[in-house]
Amino acid sequence: MGEGQYNVFIVDDRPVLRRVLVDWLQVEFPYCRFEAFRDAESMLETVQEHPPDLVLMDVSLPGMNGIEAMRVLRTSNPALPVVILSIHCGKEYRERALAEGAVLFICKDKAHNELPAALRELLPEKEER
Repeated sequence: MGEGQYNVFIVDDRPVLRRVLVDWLQVEFPYCRFEAFRDAESMLETVQEHPPDLVLMDVSLPGMNGIEAMRVLRTSNPALPVVILSIHCGKEYRERALAEGAVLFICKDKAHNELPAALRELLPEKEER
C-alpha cells in the first residue's frame, strides 16, 4: 500500500485540533495524505491545484463557514465527499449539513469513536490506485 493513496483535507480554525487530527489520522490511515487548513478560503484555493478525495470540515470557521464552503465545493466537485465535524451537534446543524450535501455529520466529542470507522468506509485501503 503506497502512502498517499488518498488526499484528505482537514479544515478547522483551531491549530491544536488540526495538528491532533493530522497526527492521529496519519497513524490510523498511513495510506492517506492529510493536509490541514485554518479556513475555507485557503482550502478552496488549494482544491483547484490538487483536488482532495475527501474533506473533513468544521462548521464554525472564520470568514466562510463550513456549510457555505461545502456549497461552493459541490458546484465544481459534486461527487466529493464532505464530512462535517462540529461541536455544534444540534439537530438543526446536522439536518442543514446533510441537506447541503455532507455525507456524514460527526460531533467532535464523538470523533474518536466514529471518525475512524467512517473514514475506513469512505476511503478503503487499496492495493493500487
